[in-house]
Amino acid sequence: MTSFPLEKLKFVVYWLCLGVFFGGEPLWGQTLVLAAASTREAMQGAVASFVQRSSAPHPKISLSLAASSTLARQIALGAPAGIFLSANPFWVDYLQEKGLIVPMSRLDYMGNSLVFVAPIGSPLKANHPVVEFLSDLKGRVAMGDPAHVPAGQYGRDALRKLGLWQKVKGRVAPAANVRAALAWVERGECSLGVVYRSDALASKKVKILGPLSSPIPIQYTLVLLKGSGHAAKRFYQYLVSNQGRKSFEIHGFEPL
Repeated sequence: MTSFPLEKLKFVVYWLCLGVFFGGEPLWGQTLVLAAASTREAMQGAVASFVQRSSAPHPKISLSLAASSTLARQIALGAPAGIFLSANPFWVDYLQEKGLIVPMSRLDYMGNSLVFVAPIGSPLKANHPVVEFLSDLKGRVAMGDPAHVPAGQYGRDALRKLGLWQKVKGRVAPAANVRAALAWVERGECSLGVVYRSDALASKKVKILGPLSSPIPIQYTLVLLKGSGHAAKRFYQYLVSNQGRKSFEIHGFEPL
């Protein structure tokens, strides 16, 4: 008899507990949406609008927000989710190869762009050439971990294209997701950050110094997951509608 891996057992127990206690209702009576951390305000707005427009009984939509890589691995391990919104198509490819998505539901949903940010009280000035404020950098640069977080990977590739990655990488503070990187800049723990424009617009504690052009288009991919229920399909249809997309556009995301 083969033994059940301890880490996978812990994961299953975690999700079962979440199913019993999440929001005080059984998870199997809800639709769980797993979405990139950078979509927090936009996705919360979309959920609120969807529920408000839905006839009774109101569908129960719960959100789990983290790095796309983390969420994709959770889905692969059996997380009971209905919808996945990834900040990088790679993680949808990963799940598609495992037969875990509804192929016809795959949609290039929204775009984004990268910016440099600094704490609101920083002496760094906006609209200076990137090389100028990186050449005299003091402190660390917060960004999503380039090893697996899409925002960090986009940022690394953009800096490589500019010939600046070798200069910067020793000062990078790698975060578990882009919102964690933003928080480090907000608190002044890092003097500079590379985040999505939508993240910077969501914060009143940072200022945008300027854009960082990604050599690869930043593309969020939306999918229904295998086994998703009626409520998940209804919410998916709402997200792809003009009204659903508007929730993202007002938070700085770019229509594709």
